[in-house]
Amino acid sequence: MDFYILYNINVSFMMISKSEIENNVENWVKEKISEKFKFRIFQKERIVDIIYNIVNDKEHNQIIEAPTGSGKSIINIVSAGVLADYYNKESYILVSDLYLLEQYEKFIDKHTKMNFGAIRGQTGNYMCDINGNDIRNADCRIAKIDWPKLFNRVSAIKNGYKCACTCEYVERRKKAVEAKVTLMTYQLFMYLMNVVNSNQSKRSSWTTRHIIFCDECHNIPDIVQNQYSACITMKDIERVEEIYDKMYNREINLFSDIFNDNDDEEPSENVYNKFKEKIVLHDKLMEIWTRMNFETNSRDIDYELLQEYTNILTLFKSICDSYEDEIAEKKRSNLPISKEEVEKFKLCSWLHNYMCFFGDFWTAITEAGSEYLIKQINISNKDSHVTVVMNCIKEDYMCYRFILSHQPYHVMTSATVGLLSSFEENIGIRYTGMNNDGTSNFVRVPSTFDFSRSPIYIYNKFKMSYKTKSAVFPKIIDITYKILEKNFTDSKGLIQTGSYENAKILYNAAPASLKERMLLYNDSGEKRKLINEHKIRNNSILIGPSLSEGIDLPDEGCRFIIIIKVPYPSLGNLLVKEKMKLFPEWYKSKTSNMIIQGIGRGNRSENDYCTTFILDGAFKDLYMSTEEQYSDEMKERMKFYN
Repeated sequence: MDFYILYNINVSFMMISKSEIENNVENWVKEKISEKFKFRIFQKERIVDIIYNIVNDKEHNQIIEAPTGSGKSIINIVSAGVLADYYNKESYILVSDLYLLEQYEKFIDKHTKMNFGAIRGQTGNYMCDINGNDIRNADCRIAKIDWPKLFNRVSAIKNGYKCACTCEYVERRKKAVEAKVTLMTYQLFMYLMNVVNSNQSKRSSWTTRHIIFCDECHNIPDIVQNQYSACITMKDIERVEEIYDKMYNREINLFSDIFNDNDDEEPSENVYNKFKEKIVLHDKLMEIWTRMNFETNSRDIDYELLQEYTNILTLFKSICDSYEDEIAEKKRSNLPISKEEVEKFKLCSWLHNYMCFFGDFWTAITEAGSEYLIKQINISNKDSHVTVVMNCIKEDYMCYRFILSHQPYHVMTSATVGLLSSFEENIGIRYTGMNNDGTSNFVRVPSTFDFSRSPIYIYNKFKMSYKTKSAVFPKIIDITYKILEKNFTDSKGLIQTGSYENAKILYNAAPASLKERMLLYNDSGEKRKLINEHKIRNNSILIGPSLSEGIDLPDEGCRFIIIIKVPYPSLGNLLVKEKMKLFPEWYKSKTSNMIIQGIGRGNRSENDYCTTFILDGAFKDLYMSTEEQYSDEMKERMKFYN
């Protein structure tokens, strides 16, 4: 008892006050950012609370819903910087996409006194000056030179890589490893923590830190689901067969046990033992592919087929490992390497990257349980390309296991958290506490924008349900055209259609004067191009699904938004149906989040304005069941009409 009392007295003396923290915040900002820096309203208060809860071990899960313009990135940056420099608590800042990463990077690169690290994935982001490949296939990667040797100028030159002294990727990786605060995407974080750190044969530079700051945290379940799924296409199978062809002649010489004359010895299992002729491999792969495309398979059958496919990939991996070691040795010995050998190396590199997703999936499904495996067959609208996708639907456990479990403190920010109970459930908050009783601290930051010129008109008469669509959609299309012709002949804006099919119908039926203004896309690649075109045109209308996030169209870029269909996730998607069973609140919460995000495209700064129209009468029922998701400011803007 005496020890308990003494312990608590000592703890009380160790508590750090908010006034001390506020003083440190102000000093850090002046020193690291600018003497003239001014916090936005509510910003400093949130920062102080975040730091207070962490340094005093008050809250391990802090969830902050902050609207556009509230400065979520500054909240994360300053909190992380002060925690690192004043309280020796290191962190990672995680973002959901490259657009957001670039915003953070620009700020970090501009304010060098902060000494933050920032790094992207190797593939497609950095190029090798020696061989012109991306860093994954750079000359030093082919030679398998350890990163610490490249970080040190003397050892880099000694190993024949003076270029490392000026290489952007080496410089960024070194700083990212050594910095107390490091920025990266969720995808890279999961790879480093769950793949690189799990490699027992190598010592990882990527340490577990005290805190992760999760920006756009509402996207975490989707990001984790995408990362921990196993996808198979015909192109993948063709590449596997290409590896067989490219490596065949080499393997005859390399593996003497293929022609082992000693009948008493078992030849080691490799792909050329198992498939002595390519036609045998081809037939087996095509059998697996064909059977995977049966929608009537039981879960057990799909599980066995995926295991069979993975086993074949594993056989190829052992071949590729051996080949990479051989090429690395030649490289380190300054022996010439032909173009053909480099192309073989790239194929091996592709296989390793491809197998990471399968390894990730098997980790997820093994730990969560095979009963959570589902299969989806996706067919592209653009070219009928078929992809077989295996998912683990136990997303709450995956979010915890592959992201939240790596750091004891989590700060999660978003403009649209959604129903708090649904978010906590879906992200696996319950796993974060002792005995699975994890809790969170939730704060909603009010908006400081002027919304007086940004009404939201909601028309209740026509519901765009599956049963009524054929009768109702033509009327909603007619209303859409009238809104545009009467009010927005010289303004730019968005029409959020809920699906590509709806977008095409709306576009094809449009009068010529409207059609020439409409920018219609068929996939995400075209969407990015047309967003850029929209920014430079005078009165264009961007039309399509998926226009609710990741688009910044300030001021004249978006003066109106028309939502013609409430974007409920498709019940034809098996993942959606199964998630509804596991997380009953998720479906409606997700839909309202998409609506709120979509409306937010039109108000990007304090005095920006935009008129929004929701023409699907189904919105009213959705709103009534998820009303707590909508801020007071948004509720005041809503005007319902029958």
